[in-house]
Amino acid sequence: MCSILMSVAPVMLTRSLELSSLPSPVGRRLRTFGHALNRLEVAATVLKRRFGKGQTILGLTPEWVSNWSGNHLNGEVPTRGASPFTASIEQQDYLWLITDLGEDSGISTSWAVVLLLLHLPALREFWRKELRAHRAALLQRVLPRAWPLDPASLPPGAVISGLNLSSWSQLPDLLAKDRSFEVMSLAGDRQPVTASTWPQILAQAQHERLVLLEHRHLAEGNAFRASWRPDEKGWIDLDQQTF
Repeated sequence: MCSILMSVAPVMLTRSLELSSLPSPVGRRLRTFGHALNRLEVAATVLKRRFGKGQTILGLTPEWVSNWSGNHLNGEVPTRGASPFTASIEQQDYLWLITDLGEDSGISTSWAVVLLLLHLPALREFWRKELRAHRAALLQRVLPRAWPLDPASLPPGAVISGLNLSSWSQLPDLLAKDRSFEVMSLAGDRQPVTASTWPQILAQAQHERLVLLEHRHLAEGNAFRASWRPDEKGWIDLDQQTF
């Protein structure tokens, strides 16, 4: 079971959040979202297996994926056993976002790698096929976004997908608009991104693989945590919500 830290309180407090308090489309989606996460893990395992056989998928080579995932492409998934999925969530009206996935300490390296691949434009058709289009769109919409911090220059006229930047040096422009980022190395080291640290991070990216994660927030969202666990039929269903 999970617990939520209420930011206005000096101690840990937990309270049950009824699904009926959420707009019905959000409640329905949230209830079975663990199943979507499970399908994402299964699809990532398919991707790992195909790259392991030396296959190039939609122009993406096994060498590139190996460089940007190391040994972190979802480890020993897909089986979950009795271990639940957990996530931090923000909800506002009919909008909702997953702001963190997994432990309270932050997104694991394995999940960061999966998020990086989930948001790669080159793999869009793979995810649509393996997850079905509606599920892929949902996961890409609500999960944190991730990018490989590749220092190579972009071709003329190209932009970084999801950021609309023509160069990584322009990221402080987004920080000035209150967008929030952190970088994570494949060794699991992480640091927040600020305008003052960004030049050093770009220098570090010249010799180390770094994943850029964006933590999105809703302006007036209600924050809570949820966990999903396999039920008696094996369906990954909502286990608990607390706030």
